[in-house]
Parts: sequence; structure tokens; C-alpha cells
Amino acid sequence: MPQKNTFTRTLTIGKMPALLCLHLQRTVWLNSGTPLKRHDLVEFPELLHMDRYSLRRQTSSRRAGLQRSKLLLGGSAGESLASQASRSIPITSNIPLQPPPTPKRTRQVSLEENVYKLHAVIVHLGDVFSGHFITYRRAPNGRQWFFTSDSCVRRASLEEVLAASPYMIFYERLRAHSLEGNRPPCSSGKAA
Repeated sequence: MPQKNTFTRTLTIGKMPALLCLHLQRTVWLNSGTPLKRHDLVEFPELLHMDRYSLRRQTSSRRAGLQRSKLLLGGSAGESLASQASRSIPITSNIPLQPPPTPKRTRQVSLEENVYKLHAVIVHLGDVFSGHFITYRRAPNGRQWFFTSDSCVRRASLEEVLAASPYMIFYERLRAHSLEGNRPPCSSGKAA
């Protein structure tokens, strides 16, 4: 009689990039060979905390990350987020990228090294055979969002952006001083 084994597959990133691009595969192939576009609701946060996926931070936060994954996707504590996400998911399911936000504490947030701020979202309107791409992009001042299409540019709210059905999501890594709301001192070019 074959012996049943349990394995855990994890995904870690050795060096976090300055810009993080997430491409969501929205095309599935039916048994008949016909492609179909998935219209799943994908929840994504304005601030994405990636410490638990960092190779350097994995050991210290592994237990906490597994517990959050269990709560997030309903898996067992020994099953990683990556292995849970690789399972077949019904087309009508919600796929959150991050657990629901918890109240922010400046001290806790500022200690995290790999925090990313939402920078842009690309949305595909249409089906698998044709359609149109639109973009939501954060303004250079970091406070305003814009909706852009072929012949239209207008202001958008963060709520509109977070309610979009993303095809690609772009995040920019924040520095510790950005998280605390402080700016580094301006350099005059002279030694202090």
C-alpha cells in the first residue's frame, strides 16, 4: 500500500526589486480547447507587505505567514500560500493578494523592509478574443490617481482603482523614511 506524504512548496524572493509587477493570468482553457477569460474579483491593497516572501525574512516570520495564509485561503497550517494558490480555483471565487488590512501602527510598519505602494493598474476590458486596455496611474505627487484610455484622461479615486479588475498591478518599493512620513534631509553637496 502506498505511503501518503505531505509536502510544502514555498516561494521566496532573494532580493526584492524596486518595482514589482504582478501579471494575473486571466485566461483558462476549457477541456474542449476553448479559451475563456476569468472575471474573478482580485483584492489588492494600496500598501503591499512582502516581508514574508523575502528569503532573508522568511525564517523569522514563517509561522506567522502560514497562519495568515490559513486564514486567508482556508488551507491547512502546513500548506504554503503558493501551493494553495496553485490549486484549481472556481471562476467565481475571490482571490485576495493580501489579508484584510489591520489598523496601522507607525512603529510596526516602519520596521518592515519590503513595503510597496500601489503605483499603477492595467485593466483589460473585453473577452479573450478582443478588448481594450485602460490604465489607472498614480500622479507624480503621489496623492492623485488618473484613469487613462485612448482618448480620455480623467481623475480617479483610490476607491475606484482598488475596485478595478486588474490584469497587471505595479507596485513601487518604499523606503523606511517614506513609511514614517519623514523625508531624508536634503543634501547640499557639502560634507557635514
